[in-house]
Amino acid sequence: MKNFLLERNLLFIGDKSRFIFAKMLAGVLPPDYENFSLRLGHGDAASRIQNRENLFDLASFRTPPGIKIFLLRADDESWKDSLEKFSRIILFEEFPLEKDSTRQLIETWNNLPKSRPPLTVVIMDLAHRQGSTDLDRLDDAIIEAKNHYEAQGLDVVLFRSYADAINILHHHESLIQKHKKVLSHELEKIYDRMYELDFLYEDFLFDCNDADGCLSLAALNKICSFDSVKTSNRNSFWAAYNDAALKKLFSANTFARGTLNDLAKICGYILTGDFDGKISSERVEQTKLYLLRLLKIKFLDSMSGGKFSGNVSSYEARDVIAYKKMTSDRGGRFYGINAEYGRRLRHFVEQDTKKIMQSTLDDYINNFERVIR
Repeated sequence: MKNFLLERNLLFIGDKSRFIFAKMLAGVLPPDYENFSLRLGHGDAASRIQNRENLFDLASFRTPPGIKIFLLRADDESWKDSLEKFSRIILFEEFPLEKDSTRQLIETWNNLPKSRPPLTVVIMDLAHRQGSTDLDRLDDAIIEAKNHYEAQGLDVVLFRSYADAINILHHHESLIQKHKKVLSHELEKIYDRMYELDFLYEDFLFDCNDADGCLSLAALNKICSFDSVKTSNRNSFWAAYNDAALKKLFSANTFARGTLNDLAKICGYILTGDFDGKISSERVEQTKLYLLRLLKIKFLDSMSGGKFSGNVSSYEARDVIAYKKMTSDRGGRFYGINAEYGRRLRHFVEQDTKKIMQSTLDDYINNFERVIR
């Protein structure tokens, strides 16, 4: 069996429609052809069949010169071990489309080494179109299947008449064009998910204001507390608050909700359709990390201390009583600092973060569009 695989040419796989295509080229197929492997090439006669060790060798003038076509038995998987012998694999599918068997063949091809031959999907339409009273439904199914396979980066060709045969046998779409098709499909999905951004942001703000969120009263009281000042070893209340706020806003607890880490998850969802990060890419992960770094930078820029940035000696803030006297008593040097910090923190989270995320997503989309152009 493996001797005939030394030919470098086309391999037909898929459902029974591949035999319909082969018969159109050969003119005739041997009895019980599905139980044998077939090799089809060019010949002068209308058709010729030779049986060589369970391999039917067919020749026909309808087959273009220089092309050898192989159809293996359904149970013959030797092609997976002889990929270098084929210049292209053509996967045939007739109605119903998007079958599990087709999906499994595509998965098998995807799992093969990167040196694998390119794959073309041929959607066979002719036999089911003749006499059909529901052409609109058939056309919709074809369009849906074509889009489905092209979204996976596959080359797709429709077969409706013999005139399409030569195009199928010689068809080759450049890797660049296929890559651009994949990117175009991805971009369309990103556009669609961008419409969800306002709703996702509302959910984010709800979590931020929840009992454990970064804008909750408990969180603000902890940020603007003597413990925060004491822990930070800063000589500025405002700088100490910033340190505490950063720990809350970018919590190391991956299960925490109502933090700015949620914005990276939203960003990942917009770009991939997946909240959990299971579907991602290096480019998407870099974008999420960039967003988090940018949020930290913008946070510190927006939270400069102003009138409350003055230094405080360790003696002045020696204990919680002294701290409260300075920040809570009307005559205290930093009276109103907690309310001011809470106001500005809330403004940054509720107003600025969405603009920052929107800008990051816009940059990503613009780069996407430039690649496609």
